[in-house]
Amino acid sequence: MKPALLLLLLAFTAFQLALCDRNFPSIFTGEMSDFNIETISKANSIRREYAKKNNVANMNKLTMSFHLITIAQRLAPECEKVRPGSIYRYVLLKPDAAAAAHEENLKLYLDYTYARNRPLWNERVRSMEQDTAYHLEFLVAEQRQIGCTFANCTRTVRDEQTLEYTTINYGALCLLGPERLFQGDRPKWYAFDEKKGDPGSACLQGLVNDDGLCVLPPPQRGVTRIPKPTYIPPSTAPPGTAPTKLETDEINDFFLFNELRRNWARNNGVSNMWRVEPDYDLRLKAQKLAAEDCEKVWPTENYRYFMRHTDKTNKEVAAATHEIFKTKIDTILHEWDRKEFENAIFRLEELDRDTASVMEFLIAEQRDFGCASASCARTVLNPKTLEYQTIEYENLCLFGPSGKLMANPPYNYSRTLPPFNQKYGELASDCGPDGIKEPKEDGGVLCVRKIPRISIEPRKPVAQALVMIEPKMEMIQITAVSEHSLNWRLVAILVCLAIMN
Repeated sequence: MKPALLLLLLAFTAFQLALCDRNFPSIFTGEMSDFNIETISKANSIRREYAKKNNVANMNKLTMSFHLITIAQRLAPECEKVRPGSIYRYVLLKPDAAAAAHEENLKLYLDYTYARNRPLWNERVRSMEQDTAYHLEFLVAEQRQIGCTFANCTRTVRDEQTLEYTTINYGALCLLGPERLFQGDRPKWYAFDEKKGDPGSACLQGLVNDDGLCVLPPPQRGVTRIPKPTYIPPSTAPPGTAPTKLETDEINDFFLFNELRRNWARNNGVSNMWRVEPDYDLRLKAQKLAAEDCEKVWPTENYRYFMRHTDKTNKEVAAATHEIFKTKIDTILHEWDRKEFENAIFRLEELDRDTASVMEFLIAEQRDFGCASASCARTVLNPKTLEYQTIEYENLCLFGPSGKLMANPPYNYSRTLPPFNQKYGELASDCGPDGIKEPKEDGGVLCVRKIPRISIEPRKPVAQALVMIEPKMEMIQITAVSEHSLNWRLVAILVCLAIMN
């Protein structure tokens, strides 16, 4: 075993013993948050030290994931049955004396067999593929999220020296993601997913070097992260007339929607995410639907819809509807992760038949949007009071040309995400015959039309719109950077909820 690795394993042993000194209460108290923060801090120190000593160029900084914490809480009651899931591996912390001794013996065994009996070492390594690799789980370069909870974990293991079975106990369960499987004939957790070079020099697109670890760039308060655009959407105002407030709102929405789409594409490796642009026909259609009866709006073959609240909306009711939607999405993700595919597909089909709320902003194949003022009221169930209440909306937006939230079957059950209507791969690599990747100065993430739309009149209020949107974009920066504390797959969703509320 590498000397640097051995030193770090010893450091990790001290880390484990330090955690043992504390008597943690229930998982539902604030102490769990403190434990997660402490664990992340210690783990990142070990990862940074290891990256510097071994010239690892792509070691990610671990950030807290509420999604992984929630999964860990669900698994905790049957901790002895925990195995790697589709988007995570796991490690047990807060060992008792027997567990600490077992891990120390395992380190010595791996060190000895690696140097003297490589086939035996390989066999032991492979045996960990469907279980935990203990302390070595913290050295997987490509892991990005972690979520821990308290748990009473009892395991029966074989001692590496005496070959006898013994019972060991742990007090905490941590999940690390998104990597789940080994790579080829070598385990990803055992430093074989490393890229060699200066620490932090081979970070994924969108991440920056933070003293040897790859992280999201910090937010710059009051300054938008959107680069100065080379493309401004063409005006839909009649020639010779000044843009209306709706025109200005369209510019705001243009930048807002597309920054959300860029973040989603980066975080999930979406290869066919298009830039959405204001569309005159969709705006007219939205106005027509709003004038007729917007309470009866449904997705069609050519568009889907989303509605925004009024300032007069009962905040409790609005929060309840947001919570209902977040619960739906989180349930789908949990069921997909637990391979309960039939249930996840059923719930996703329900969203497909109506609005998927802020998920509508993130459907990859949409290229156009049109919004209109509307006075809509819908009856929803308040999950807190279990009473039906009315919620008011002031804005109706249509997104086209796709009417589908879901991909067409057959579904790819090996993906870490449910079958949203999107493709995966290099960013903007599946734009089709009529699309190309947007210029790098605009982000280099979205697909755009090869032949741009012809503007009737140059946009006049662009500077004003950019100033107006800066506070909202600041919220996006802060929330996107909050992968330190949020489920990475729901970052964009929670941003939208914050902005639309």
